[in-house]
Amino acid sequence: MSRKLAPSLANYFIPPRGFKGEFGLVAGYSADAEFFNDALEKFTLNMKGQRSYQGGISLTLMLDPNHVQISPIACPGLLHLAFKHDTTKQFKLLHSKVALLTFKAIESEEQFIRLIVSTGNWTRQTLEDSLDLVWSIDVVPGNKDEQGKADILAAYHFFNDILRHFDTAILTDSGASKLKSYTHTQYARFHKLFDEVVVEDSIKPRFFDNRSASLLDQLPALVKHHCSEKKRNYLALGSGFYEGGSSDAVPSVINSLHLRLIDESLLSKNADKNIIVNQHGCQSIASSLNSLKDNNWQVLKAYDPLYQGGKMQRSLHAKFIFSAKSSETTVECKSAWVYLGSGNLTGPGFTKKASKFGGNIEAGVVFEAKGITWVGEENPETALSLKLPLCFDSDYALTDTSQLSGGSEMPEHEAEHISLPISYFVLEELEHDKYALVPNTPFTDAFTVVNAGADKLTIKSEACLLWFGKPPRQLTVSWCNNSTVHTEDIPVIDQYGRVAATELPELALDDAWYMFSAFPLLPSFETEGYEGDEGDGASDDGQVKGAEMDVEVDKRYSINTMMVLIELIAEKQTEVSEKDWIQWCTRLEQTFSQLKSSSAFTFFKNIAINPISPLWQPSFRPDFAESNATELGAYYEEVLKRLELKLGLAALAKLGE
Repeated sequence: MSRKLAPSLANYFIPPRGFKGEFGLVAGYSADAEFFNDALEKFTLNMKGQRSYQGGISLTLMLDPNHVQISPIACPGLLHLAFKHDTTKQFKLLHSKVALLTFKAIESEEQFIRLIVSTGNWTRQTLEDSLDLVWSIDVVPGNKDEQGKADILAAYHFFNDILRHFDTAILTDSGASKLKSYTHTQYARFHKLFDEVVVEDSIKPRFFDNRSASLLDQLPALVKHHCSEKKRNYLALGSGFYEGGSSDAVPSVINSLHLRLIDESLLSKNADKNIIVNQHGCQSIASSLNSLKDNNWQVLKAYDPLYQGGKMQRSLHAKFIFSAKSSETTVECKSAWVYLGSGNLTGPGFTKKASKFGGNIEAGVVFEAKGITWVGEENPETALSLKLPLCFDSDYALTDTSQLSGGSEMPEHEAEHISLPISYFVLEELEHDKYALVPNTPFTDAFTVVNAGADKLTIKSEACLLWFGKPPRQLTVSWCNNSTVHTEDIPVIDQYGRVAATELPELALDDAWYMFSAFPLLPSFETEGYEGDEGDGASDDGQVKGAEMDVEVDKRYSINTMMVLIELIAEKQTEVSEKDWIQWCTRLEQTFSQLKSSSAFTFFKNIAINPISPLWQPSFRPDFAESNATELGAYYEEVLKRLELKLGLAALAKLGE
């Protein structure tokens, strides 16, 4: 019988059929673009090129401030927030590994929230080389899942506190230009969804963190509340890193945890006890093996269900505690509970609360483990060895110090991602190949743009930089503060609110049809610049091949094709939900702007008729935006006004006049 492999960490970003990811907050110690490009493709249903074109922010990432910056160009759709330069760090390391994601149905208003608690980092290494664990729940806010709602709300409060340390200007304000972007709408909607979640005080979350007390100090009460107060006779501990040093005594964290569970009557004094380790990187476990054996601890090397003792072996990175009651009358793990999370079994990870010179920021979850058996003879899928990286076969026992080595302690990052006073630039087109770059805060002598020569960039004033040529997606800016120079990649936001996005190519009418009909997704094809399939892309002179070549000589084609497009837009936008309206308006403005050079528009301008004028009619608009009496209606009309000016249609006659 083949064994079903557990999904990878990236697979937890996959929406169910009929849904797409909307927005998410992610906290971690390490991450890389390879992991998040994979996760974002799954989450948004858009490939990297599509996300570059869209320029939206779907995931916001908070990492330890000493982690190198991941730019939105390297990973479109991800915003790696910078740690505030004027904030005092209230923890040793940001080490938690948590994600809070929202999903929305593609064809309805249904939403749900997913909480992910991982022991692994958001890296390719986690996917390929590490033994890690993941716990996840999906919660529909309107349902009666009180425990689930308590868990997601606790995680939301955790994120809100962490966010205070990071620069969120790009998510929350529009700078001097007052630009309203879809990213702002998504971020506001994310918070509104959680504001509507109500939980009774008697419901205690399984999710917890160490901001106010250490993980160890909170553990016993959580076990008693969620998993019963029964005394167990088995305990297993696993950690990617243990306490460092070369002492031959039982490591203090392990000893404290063991005694605490006994004192709280959650573990019998003569319980069987295992410690799961990386055989050649287990820190002080190597030097204290004899003391551990004297205290009835058995050390086991980590079990990898993928390779099952073969020559290849993934490295244990999971942090977990498992405890249960064994009985000669059943193979079931009775009264079983599990802790898993980010906290290694070290002082900063487990026995100290978060503080600048003490504990890291850690988070985890405690839950009841039902339906697990000690062995899997009757049903292999229930075996403990398929749930946790431990195996009781004698081959996994490490009984001699020669079998172990301490290895290195947990490495720390040496880079930094610290915010500058400038968080972003807003791009404004002045004329062909000339742009204004407006910083969200004055550009003083303390700043230098690193990646631009004098032929590209001129500093007009503190409030405006002039750029010549193809507009940049980001600027590398250095800032001198108290004789220390900080350098960051600062994203550029265009007039449509797209963050570090690729240049908008010219479109043909057929391409526009695909852009609108695919909403709220992007067209399924992935081509550079969305110029359509090879058979009907743009030619060197900017005119479109295939059927579009006939537009200039066929008036009926121009009229019919444009009217079909307007009818499609009317049909589509009257069905757009209120929550998706800003995104729709952005799609409308972008797509028509890309049609500016279309021969169909040239034809209508030659006969002095405005072909998009029907879009002003109330019957072409949803109820919530029928007129400028509503905020969304007024926003829509501002979009139409900008479009008519940009396309040279404002002074032309309306259709039917």
